[in-house]
Amino acid sequence: GENIRVMHTPGHTMGSVCYITDDAIFTGDTLFCNGIGRYDLYGGCYDDLMNSLKKLKQLSSDYVIYAGHGQVTTLNKEKNDNIYMNNLR
Repeated sequence: GENIRVMHTPGHTMGSVCYITDDAIFTGDTLFCNGIGRYDLYGGCYDDLMNSLKKLKQLSSDYVIYAGHGQVTTLNKEKNDNIYMNNLR
């Protein structure tokens, strides 16, 4: 009964996506606690990843973030503490 929205978030790979539920985002290797996924491998692109982070930053709810690696975090924490999210214009 859960609605899941898929957001295309290229950058780590061309086909990267995030899965968004009512209260959580499964970010895979797009966004980590205090970091981001690699963009220097085949199919990765720094500019695309920054644009994907901008899309995530525009979300208004404080989602719980489940990344592909590392600890659980929240979107608001990453907006405030993650250097990559802070430097977005």
